[in-house]
Amino acid sequence: MTVLQLPENHANSQEIRNSRDYYRIANYLNYSTAPVCIKKIRDDSTEGISVDIQALTSTDWPPWYEKLRQVWLQAKREKLVENLIVHGSYGDWTCTNYSDLDLTLLLEDSLLQAPRRMTKLRKWLRNELLPVVLSVDPLQHHGPFFLWRNLTDNYPEDILPITVYQHAWAMEPVELCFQLLPFPNHRRHAALRTANRLNEATSYFNRGFTMYSMKRYLSNLMLIPTLYCSDAGTPVLKAQSFDSFYKEFGPAALPIRAASALRQDWPPALDRVFRAAQLGCRVKGGLELVRQLYHNESVRNVLNHEIMPHTAGLASELARRKGNADC
Repeated sequence: MTVLQLPENHANSQEIRNSRDYYRIANYLNYSTAPVCIKKIRDDSTEGISVDIQALTSTDWPPWYEKLRQVWLQAKREKLVENLIVHGSYGDWTCTNYSDLDLTLLLEDSLLQAPRRMTKLRKWLRNELLPVVLSVDPLQHHGPFFLWRNLTDNYPEDILPITVYQHAWAMEPVELCFQLLPFPNHRRHAALRTANRLNEATSYFNRGFTMYSMKRYLSNLMLIPTLYCSDAGTPVLKAQSFDSFYKEFGPAALPIRAASALRQDWPPALDRVFRAAQLGCRVKGGLELVRQLYHNESVRNVLNHEIMPHTAGLASELARRKGNADC
C-alpha cells in the first residue's frame, strides 16, 4: 500500500496529547489502519524525568535474544529503529508461560514525516520482528509501543506509566528523558469501559474459545487495576497495581484474582504451536488460522466457571464508584 504524505494542516494530521491520539499512529504502524500525519507540539512542561536503561550482559541473554538483536540491527541499518527496549515481565524477569513480549521501539522524529520509511517500518514489523516475537509467545496479542523525541518531550502518561521503563533493558544503553503533559483533570473511566466489554464478552469469543481469544480476554481483565489507577490520575506499573486494587475492591476483585492465578499456572505451548505461529504469520490469514486451531479445555473451564460469572459484579462496583465520583 502506498502511503501519501499528509500536510500538517490535513484533516488526518494531529497532535498527540493523550493515549487515544497515540494509538492512531501505533495502530497504523502495527495493524495498517488509516495513515496519520503527526504534528510536532511544543509545550512548557514540568521538570523532566530521566530513566537510564542498561543493555544486557552476555551472561543474561535469553535463548531468543540473538534473533531479536539481529532483526533490530537490520532495522537500525535501514534507519527505521534507533533502539529497542524490552519491558514488562521479560524486562524484570518475572515472566511465566503466560508472558508476552513487551517491546518499545525508539524512532527518529523524521520517520513519522517520511511515508516510504514508514511503509518499510510496517513491513519490517510484520515480516521480521513478528516471527521473533511469536517465537517467545505464539499468543502475542499486541504490537510494540513506539517512542520518539517529540513524544517524550510532550508525554501523555496514560500511554504507559514511565515506571515501566525503570524495569527494562535495551539493545543499547539509553537515557530516556520525559516531560509530562498535564494529566487530564477528568476521569476517563477506562477501567469501567473495559469491564463492561469483558462482561458482554461477545467481541472476544466470536471465533470460539481458543487459547488466543482466552488470553486476550484475560489480559484485558488484568489491565483493569492499572487502568483504574490511571483513571484516578495516579498511573502505576501494572504489577504494582494489584494489591491496592484487591484491598479496595474486596470480593468484587475476585475475577482478577482468579485470572492472576491462572496466569501463574498457564500451560506451556507445544513446540508445534510455536512453529505454526511463526510460519503462519508469513502468509496472509495464516496466523489467524493457527490461532483457531489451538485450544485448551482446562483453561476454558476456569474461565467459564471461576472468572466470567463474576465480571458483572466487578463492572457494577466500578459503575457505582463512577457514580460517586461524578456526584
